[in-house]
Amino acid sequence: MPPTTGRAISQQDPEYQASLSEEVIAIVTVFQVFSSVALGLRLWTRLQIQRLRLSADDWVILVAWATDLALGTIIGFQTRYGLGKHVADLPPDIDFITSNILFYAHQPIYYISVSLTKVSIIVFYFRLFPQQSYRAFLWAIMVVVLLTGIATSVAGVFQCDPIARSWNADIPGTCFNQPALFFANGGLNIAEDLILYFLPIGILWNMNLPLRQRVALIGIFVIGGLTIIAGIVRIPSLKQAIVSTDPTWDHVGSSIWSSIECNIGIICACLVHLKPLIAHIAPAALGPSRPSRGARMMRLSDKHSDDAAAAAAHHSPLQTFGQRRGSKPVGVLTEIDREEESSASGQPGLVPAWCRGNPDVTVSTPGQPEPRAGAQMEQPNAIYATRQYAVSYGR
Repeated sequence: MPPTTGRAISQQDPEYQASLSEEVIAIVTVFQVFSSVALGLRLWTRLQIQRLRLSADDWVILVAWATDLALGTIIGFQTRYGLGKHVADLPPDIDFITSNILFYAHQPIYYISVSLTKVSIIVFYFRLFPQQSYRAFLWAIMVVVLLTGIATSVAGVFQCDPIARSWNADIPGTCFNQPALFFANGGLNIAEDLILYFLPIGILWNMNLPLRQRVALIGIFVIGGLTIIAGIVRIPSLKQAIVSTDPTWDHVGSSIWSSIECNIGIICACLVHLKPLIAHIAPAALGPSRPSRGARMMRLSDKHSDDAAAAAAHHSPLQTFGQRRGSKPVGVLTEIDREEESSASGQPGLVPAWCRGNPDVTVSTPGQPEPRAGAQMEQPNAIYATRQYAVSYGR
């Protein structure tokens, strides 16, 4: 619904521009392509290089990407109904009802996409931080993110009574304070992003990884801070749109920044999982495989985190430790490449492609003879790597 207060701009105004519709489409499309490529590389890494099934955080980020794609599509359709143009320049037969319906649909989809991206990151953090103190904190953050996402999405859908008044002000009824919803959601998003993107930095710095890898990983989370910037910039653009008498023009900023925020979040959620791809294509880019001296050993696991912490204190960081059937081995930063067990045949499954036939890698399985002389085997199902090969893979 076009607001009733604010400043309209005329063609005589020095700030006047005829249209920003093409710029809106270009910016939204570019960021959508970037996030799609990042997601595609993540899934390729998972399925083709690691030879693993998709995990819970993979599925969640897929849904987040799908809702983000829906958001970008809606913004594109909004440009057909005036978004990016001044109200005074629109043809008299423009369908404002359809324009308002698209803006109405824009809101809950944005809330859902942002929330699901955060949930995917939190699920990944459960593997990154096996300590019980961190896990309790992550559960608390998960609850806050889910409640925020559900509450804002429901509020966006039922903002007016009857619902149709949300896009047609001529229908009798009432609406709650929509600006309060926008600003409250924006503030909560920024607070949640600050926690999610900067929580791992101190811990990653002390992980048992080469300096180059630690810096690269921290850089990924710092890039995630761009979502915070997008969220901060989005708030004043929302305020401008709310008080404007030129809504099709002044909603441009909030629409663009909403799309940028969603896409950057997805990109950062995917980049941290691309270490196996980099190791497969250009292993030298990861630096030496042996961790820097003085770094504190950090391990993670999907299950049995206490067992993992005990094992990590006594074994080399380049090993994949066998655990009892049904549990997943542990690794540095994310799950280390391992032999997958086939539940159907009971035989050892796939070893990562770069390990097979590689003279620098020794793989053993229970019940088989010890490897060649000079190789040390402390655990069954272990993979040993030397030189520049990184056994510890991102997931």
